[in-house]
Amino acid sequence: MPVRTCAAALAVAVAFAGTAEAATPVKVIFDTDFETDCDDPGALAVLHALADLGEAEILACVCSGRNTYSASAIDAINTYYGRPDIPIGATRRGVVKSSSYTQGLATEFPNDTGTIDLVPEATSLYRQVLASQPDGSVTIVTVGYMTNLEDLLKSAGDAHSALNGHDLVQAKVAQWACMGGNFFSDSTDNTNFRTDPDATIYAVENWPTNITFVGREVGSVPSPLRAGARLIETPAANPVRRAYELYFGGTPQDRHCADLTTVLFAVRGATGYWDTVTTGCMYFVDTMSEFEWHATPELDQDYLVPYGGHDVYTNEAYLEELLEDLMIAPPAAGAPTPDPNEEELISATTYAGRSADWDDSGEWIYTVVHDDDTGTEAHATTGAEQWLEYDLGVTYLLTRARVLEDNAGSYSLGRWRVAYYDGAWHDAFADRLTDAAGWDEAPLDGVSVSRVRLYCTAPAGLSLEVYEFECYGYADTDADGLPDFWEDEYGLDPGDADSDDDGVDDGDEDTDGDGDSNLTEYAQGSDPTVADATPPGGDGGSGSSCVSGEARPWTFALGALGVLAILARRRVTSSRSATA
Repeated sequence: MPVRTCAAALAVAVAFAGTAEAATPVKVIFDTDFETDCDDPGALAVLHALADLGEAEILACVCSGRNTYSASAIDAINTYYGRPDIPIGATRRGVVKSSSYTQGLATEFPNDTGTIDLVPEATSLYRQVLASQPDGSVTIVTVGYMTNLEDLLKSAGDAHSALNGHDLVQAKVAQWACMGGNFFSDSTDNTNFRTDPDATIYAVENWPTNITFVGREVGSVPSPLRAGARLIETPAANPVRRAYELYFGGTPQDRHCADLTTVLFAVRGATGYWDTVTTGCMYFVDTMSEFEWHATPELDQDYLVPYGGHDVYTNEAYLEELLEDLMIAPPAAGAPTPDPNEEELISATTYAGRSADWDDSGEWIYTVVHDDDTGTEAHATTGAEQWLEYDLGVTYLLTRARVLEDNAGSYSLGRWRVAYYDGAWHDAFADRLTDAAGWDEAPLDGVSVSRVRLYCTAPAGLSLEVYEFECYGYADTDADGLPDFWEDEYGLDPGDADSDDDGVDDGDEDTDGDGDSNLTEYAQGSDPTVADATPPGGDGGSGSSCVSGEARPWTFALGALGVLAILARRRVTSSRSATA
């Protein structure tokens, strides 16, 4: 079988690979399951590093799996690398698998993407992105299942393009780099192919442009390539490092490089890294009982083999070092740093009660984490109002709260409200009704407190369900009604409600003598050190620093057996759309 080899070019390629920028960045759509293995985050890190080098342009990321937190986990990594606006889509019909890392990434790191159902449908996003690109310019990288590609090929013309899916791919896509295939080992063992076998067969047999398969022998078993342990050298703020920590249950360790090698090939090609078999085609036996490479017919399909031949791996050490150098490279723009002026939620330290005694009525509430990792639920028996109390540890100036209901059927969230404690319990707002899946948000009244309660009542005949509860505010350590960041900015002590010890709380002081207290100055967004200062963007009227800046909540989640998880996530502040 003909093989494209690269012996003559190897020395030059090894010397210059990773240092010379491509003349034109490779336009990449990254299609990933992003749920089972940590090499998906590793591959996305490699892709961002190549983009930082000017070799790739990331057009979109799409999920072929249905894990609840996959999309927001992807966005957490994109945000870390300074590309928070990369469009993200997801299939609506794929499988749901558990993940050791997606929820951690989604909730511990800044991102503004919600659960998997809140991002655009993958086929629509694919069509939008492809239609906006020049003909023959796009490389699709799949390191997951083929679900999205089957749906894309079968799609009809729409507002983005009159072309059907097959013709749109033929017009816009130069190459599909597919992590899949076993060419010298057990051909029945390939998760990416066998998870959605019908989609695999349809996509491969109907793809109108080149496919290059990056088989398991190249980066997974039996390949010896491993990478990941050096992520410990990166900051704790790196979500890719965290993915490997969560996957291995501690310190990052080396993992196979199946997805990483696929990304590297898609952007840089095979020269200097692998040989390529260029004749034949993939053949599926008995509807995926196994798959084989046949010498005929000769289609536009290739597959990679290790440089020097199967099981030779003459450049193993070089490839491992290259892939790991890319994986641990810092973001070109620098990692994002938290803005102290951003609204945040509260890092709670304790909560009152366990799962069996959330309220005083004796009603037993239990919580359960889904085996399929679709979310964390809090259930209750029907009828009685239930509550859960959070001790926030320090005082916060509360601004808003929201709950997520994400299920239909016998469980529901009917009414909810939030109360706060300032010596006595007060309702922040009246009961709100909701019977639809998704987030329901309500404003709070800006009081500075350290304890809050979530009250919920299920509709008649149904059991209560709350997936997540979020409460937002600004740290107010001294409980004077002025957030810590504001006091720091204007020379007050955020740890002392009477900074100058004159017997008047900082909030009641009129620092500039213009008749407005500091509380009033803060509320209207004006400068408390300049008399009659005009609020930014205003005329001295209303304006509020409470809502300035981009929100970055710290999230409460209801966990197994009532354990409170402290999670971090960016607020959804804008809808995603592909660049036209």
